[in-house]
Amino acid sequence: MRTQFPILLISLAITSCSQASAAMSDPANDVNCSVLAFYFKGLGEPTGAKPSQQQSLARVHGWYSRKVQEISQEKGIEAVLSRAGPVLETVKKDPLAMRDAHMACAKRAIGEGLH
Repeated sequence: MRTQFPILLISLAITSCSQASAAMSDPANDVNCSVLAFYFKGLGEPTGAKPSQQQSLARVHGWYSRKVQEISQEKGIEAVLSRAGPVLETVKKDPLAMRDAHMACAKRAIGEGLH
């Protein structure tokens, strides 16, 4: 899979090794993945990611954003925001701790049909 490499590479390039706990991360949760994709997409340009890497981050973000819009329509925006807020605060405090969760979200998106 050609698409997988840039997504995973940028996630690794943005962060270095960290064993910090990622208690708020759940790569099986679309809201969590949407927040992580949003955050790491925002790090692409400032960290010097190549355009292809930035594009891959944007595609993962867009994919999860669409999923969260569906959740919002089904369960209401409050359900999304109540989950998203704590995840965003956690990733802002320690993005390195969320690295593996972000990579798992990207892999899941690819596995579920992101092209």
